[in-house]
Amino acid sequence: MKKITFNELKNHVYQDDTNCCTVISASIIFNKNYEDTHLYFAQNGRKTGKGVSWSKYSKIMTNLAKLEGFKLQKFEVSPWDIDSGQTTWAFIDKESKSVETIVKNLKTKTAITTNNFRKFLPKGDYIVGMSGHVASIINGEMQDWTYNRAKRICYIWKVEKLNKKVKALNLFESSNDFSEFV
Repeated sequence: MKKITFNELKNHVYQDDTNCCTVISASIIFNKNYEDTHLYFAQNGRKTGKGVSWSKYSKIMTNLAKLEGFKLQKFEVSPWDIDSGQTTWAFIDKESKSVETIVKNLKTKTAITTNNFRKFLPKGDYIVGMSGHVASIINGEMQDWTYNRAKRICYIWKVEKLNKKVKALNLFESSNDFSEFV
């Protein structure tokens, strides 16, 4: 299946909507039809022309990842190696009990940008969060207008395909005939 790219989407998505980077990033990272992704976000509280908060985006993406058969591992920038006397910075998975890192020993909190991310992130698929914006990285290629700009990255989500798509439950549709119980 051909991967969806930002260049393919940008010409038609902005005609009917703005502030839709969350929908674009989800459509690209899950290789899902934009209109279907837009509808899913709308059903989960996103208003056309409006962005969503980082916490709401996180909930929507976590649920959508499960439905589409993906695993998200979330990292956020935090102080690192404070005990050595010289504080450095790292992207840490705070949900994990092992406090796993994806990038460590950064000199500053804002060291990774949309211009230099390739130096820090191995090949793979990621969602990156910036102040008021999100973007997708597919196999080391930024799929966004922020590519080669100096937007500072403060969140990194590693995205992995699990090949276990979950069927969404529709409570109004049933293949079972319950008429004998009525």
